[in-house]
Amino acid sequence: MTDSTPNFITESQFNQAVNNWSIRIRDKMRRNAPVGEDSLPDDEKLAFIKSSVRENYGTASKIQFSFERHGVFVHYGVGRGYVHQGNQVVRGRKLNKTERLEKYNQGHTRSSVDKMKHGYASGAIKRRPVDWFDVEIRRGIKDLANIAQEFYGDKVLSSLLKQIDKAIIEKK
Repeated sequence: MTDSTPNFITESQFNQAVNNWSIRIRDKMRRNAPVGEDSLPDDEKLAFIKSSVRENYGTASKIQFSFERHGVFVHYGVGRGYVHQGNQVVRGRKLNKTERLEKYNQGHTRSSVDKMKHGYASGAIKRRPVDWFDVEIRRGIKDLANIAQEFYGDKVLSSLLKQIDKAIIEKK
């Protein structure tokens, strides 16, 4: 009888595919990173946008992207007198001590008060959010899902084939 076992993707092939995916997405983020007065400097964006793949028991399990902290502020369009309120960027500030105490007395928790901002209705908005990293992850997540599906699907099929081999009765 011929062996009909398919060629399964190995753990090292899976890890390499995940690593290649993270490098590809990192490079796209580098191309998207804003360059200008209030954004990431040109030479810094290449050096500070990094990707790494963490392994758990030898299998890739976590992908991390790291970059300068101010890249998040550029992403949201906030900082230096601008805050994110609702789904838009407005002029604003954090709550002062008196306002914080008032919120505590109203029954708000410390964590919710820490997130509160005071927005101003007037003033021209000079900042815009720049979606430079989330967009690439959203675009590439299906490719990563296909890589994981192939590897873990092969693991399940391999386990199933081993169980079927035990259950088959061969005639002699």
